[in-house]
Amino acid sequence: MKSFIKLNTSCILMLFVIVLFSCKRDNNEIPVQQWTKYTEKDGLAGNEVYSAAVDYQNNKWFGTEYGVTKFDSANCNSYYMKDGLVYHAVYAIAIDLNGNKWFGTPLGVTKFDGANWKTYTSNNSGLVNDDVLSIAMDSHNNKWFGTLSGVSEFNDTSWTNYIKEGDSGLVQNCVRTIAIDDQDNKWFGTEYGISKFDGKKWTTYINPNGDLENYVFTIYIDSQGNKWAGTLNGAFRFNGTKWIAFPIENSFPRNRVHAIAIDSYGKEWFGTEFGLFTFDGSKWKNYIFDYDLENYIYAIAIDSQDYKWVCTLRGVFKFR
Repeated sequence: MKSFIKLNTSCILMLFVIVLFSCKRDNNEIPVQQWTKYTEKDGLAGNEVYSAAVDYQNNKWFGTEYGVTKFDSANCNSYYMKDGLVYHAVYAIAIDLNGNKWFGTPLGVTKFDGANWKTYTSNNSGLVNDDVLSIAMDSHNNKWFGTLSGVSEFNDTSWTNYIKEGDSGLVQNCVRTIAIDDQDNKWFGTEYGISKFDGKKWTTYINPNGDLENYVFTIYIDSQGNKWAGTLNGAFRFNGTKWIAFPIENSFPRNRVHAIAIDSYGKEWFGTEFGLFTFDGSKWKNYIFDYDLENYIYAIAIDSQDYKWVCTLRGVFKFR
């Protein structure tokens, strides 16, 4: 009888430990081993990482304060001004339909085809301004560059520039982000609202058209064609007419949203200046850790294996 009581006491104690551990895991925490950190010590060109893109071979490209790094899941190869970049700080990266990489910097845009480098500036091309903040490719492989002073379109032969002209064109000339939907509409996020361009007509979205915060850091279009905007004052989703503030709780403060990505499970990932947040359709979770995850997030990329790559002030964090 004593051994039976002892056995049950042990079982109860073990059950209590399991429950306690489970409760701790559910308290907005993720096991540390699910995160891998990459810094200059691991081959990154710089620890401050501004931009990211995934190419057709699932290689990851990171734009940093001191150059560009290619990561093939095993090796890091970094490229600097001495290799062909026009400038060391890389604010934007995009991959065209031919697999060429385009890097936006404060002194122009550099193209890399894997062997050769070519730089375009306002002096040697039709680029409207050398300070390139964003890049996107349309379905015809035309390149779109958002700059400090407007947008430039490049079809590999000629350039077309778009700026604010009275009540037409861009709503504002500082274009921090560009997204292109499956109908080839271009969505430009500026420091004073969003401009949509269908190739002929411009549509402007600013605060009076809904609850949109006018200072837009990023626009993301998901696989269902939904448009998302990360702004100075939270995240917004487009309902076809207006931009509506995305439902939030106390766990998701209305702060600067620099990055938005949605994974293959439909979970939204939001990178802010105060941490990483996710929403699975019903529940918010924040990832603010005490084991070295940097909370100031510039960009998020998701690769073909659904790994999340979070670009921060202190390196890149990979989440399994």
